[in-house]
Amino acid sequence: MHAHAVALHFWTYNFVRFHQTLGTTPAMAAGVTESILRRGQFKGGITAFGYSTISESQ
Repeated sequence: MHAHAVALHFWTYNFVRFHQTLGTTPAMAAGVTESILRRGQFKGGITAFGYSTISESQ
């Protein structure tokens, strides 16, 4: 469970949170994505890489 919380934190930090020093998100600065993502898009990102969500794996 702790690993899921850490993954969610890093995903939010890199894909959702706007960083003033970069003027964008780190993911956009690195060219990984073209727009700031919303927290609701997390499930789609996880399933796109072949991982199941917590509710599906139980």
